[in-house]
This record gives sequence, C-alpha cells and structure tokens, in this order.
Amino acid sequence: MTTNTVQPGCRSGLRGAGLALAVATLTLTACADMSGPGRAGAFDAARANADHRALGTLLASPALSSMGALGGRVPTGALGIPGSADGAAGAIPLISEQNRGATFVYDAARNEYVKDPARTGAPANGVRFILYATTGEGRPDPARETGYADLTDLGSSSDDAVALRLVGVSGGRTFVDYAFRADPGENSGEIEIEGFLQNESDRLDFDIDVSGEERGANARLDVGFRLEIDSRDFLAEGGAQGVRNDGREHGALDLLVRHRDDSIRVDATGLNDRIDASFFINDGLFATAVGPHGNPEIRGANGRELTGPEMLALAHIVGITAHVFKLVECLAEPVEDLIGLGVVL
Repeated sequence: MTTNTVQPGCRSGLRGAGLALAVATLTLTACADMSGPGRAGAFDAARANADHRALGTLLASPALSSMGALGGRVPTGALGIPGSADGAAGAIPLISEQNRGATFVYDAARNEYVKDPARTGAPANGVRFILYATTGEGRPDPARETGYADLTDLGSSSDDAVALRLVGVSGGRTFVDYAFRADPGENSGEIEIEGFLQNESDRLDFDIDVSGEERGANARLDVGFRLEIDSRDFLAEGGAQGVRNDGREHGALDLLVRHRDDSIRVDATGLNDRIDASFFINDGLFATAVGPHGNPEIRGANGRELTGPEMLALAHIVGITAHVFKLVECLAEPVEDLIGLGVVL
C-alpha cells in the first residue's frame, strides 16, 4: 500500500524520533492482502480514508515544501538579540535592527538566502523570505518564484523562551499561518506550535507541543497534538511518548480520531521492536495488533479478518503521528538554524 507522503522539501524525521516511537510508524499492511474480498465494516472506512487523503494532500502541498526548503539556508545573521528590551510587553526583540524590514532571496551559488535591498514589502518587525519551487534534490529553484514567507518577531522573554510568527503566501493565498514558541536548553527543550494550513479545498488547524530531554545515553521525547479539519468534521488528538533508558526503548501512543459519527481510539505501547496496540471504535474493541512493529499480527474483534479498506483506515490513523512529526519539522525548519532547538529536534 502507498499512503500520502509529506512534502519532500523537509528533512526526514525529528532527530529524536528514534526513541522507541515505532508505534507511530506501525506497518499495518504487512499482514493483510489489500485486494482481498470485503466484508461489512463496523464503521465508515471509506469516509475515514477520504479524510486521510485530504490530510495527506494538505501536508504534501508544494507551497509547504517550498517553505521547508528554507531549512539550513537561512543566514544566522537574520536574528541577533539586542541588548535592550523594546519589544511588546517587555519582550526582548530577536531580529536585529539592521535586518528588520529586509527581504531575503535565494542565492544558488552560495546555497543560502541573502538580503536583497531592492525588495520591499517585508514586515517592519520581521523579515521576508522569497519562496521558490523546489528541485528533485529539495533545493529552491531561483527561476521559479512561488510566493513568500514573513517571519515576525514576537520577542524573547526573560526565561530564554523565544516567540515568532510565520505566515506563508503563495498564489495570493495564505497557505500557512502559525505562532512558534521555543524554549531551548542545554539538555532539554520545548516547542509549541499553533496555527493553520490550508489549500483550495480544506483548512487544517493544528496545536502541537513537543518536549525532549537527553542525558548521556538516555533520552525522552513527548509529543501532544490536536489536528482538526472542521469542514470534514475530522479531529485527531492525542500524544506519543518515547524513552530510551539503559539501552531499552519504550514507546506509547494514545490517540483519538473522529470521522463525523465514528470515533476511533488507539492505545498502543512498544518495547524495543515489539508493538501491542488496541483499536476501539465508538467505545467497542475493533482490532488488535501484536508482535514485531514492522509485521504485527492484526485481527479484528473475535478474531475476524479485517477488510482491505478497514486495514487501510487503521494504517492511516496510526500514521497521523508520523504526519505530526513531519509537520513539526517543516514548521520548525525556517527558524531552527536561527535559534537553535537543542535536543528537541
């Protein structure tokens, strides 16, 4: 089975995502013949799969890929913490005074963004990055300008947390708008992201929190999220945790997904390469998946075999967490190199 992939312009995987979060990338299709005969399902699998296709289309947008290509190419000089606190509510401004109001364009020879004094339109308290279509290698193509991303300075507080807002526009439409707050530390860090992503058909509202900590060989990653497409009456909320401790990796996933009248809950735990997951639909046990995370034994309630559409729906549901990881990475990339996100990414 091939599911929707997320934009190629974003780098692959959170750097902390190897922390026993195999439950988030569980391969449900390994045990099923997707072309086999169907049976009457306990929920509307076709509608669920349509919702997940809409979600995948949003996340695979070329515009978001263009913004993800900023990662690693934004000059660190675009941010500089001045010595005085003149930002809103006493916050210390992040973007240096000499760069506020500047527009940056991509320089292919240097493979990075550079200031273009001839460009106007950037926010007075931020900077603008021109966006481009990406090549097969994920690099911006300066011959194909697609829009811009405005990075607005919301300041840094006394506890070292920094806050930014990023708005991406392509084809005259705002395709993404989100606030980004990061609190990086020497051995730990936290990220909060809240906003929306939209195309011509759907709008995805998201609220994601990520925290991580690393102490020698031991590490922890916690992710909490809420995704909603109101027009489809689609909601996904939950959390994933991963812990590496003394060479052992533990993971857990607690997820609730609503497709109009159907409510699906996933309760999964993982230890090293094994998975134990239960799926409940409208509070009744629907299926279980037990065994190696790449090839678990998947059975419906009372041992029945699931239909192809049902298996596909379960694969999509569990894949939501992988989508969240990828979304966080793409939204963090335009600012990651500027503020340093420590162990979180």
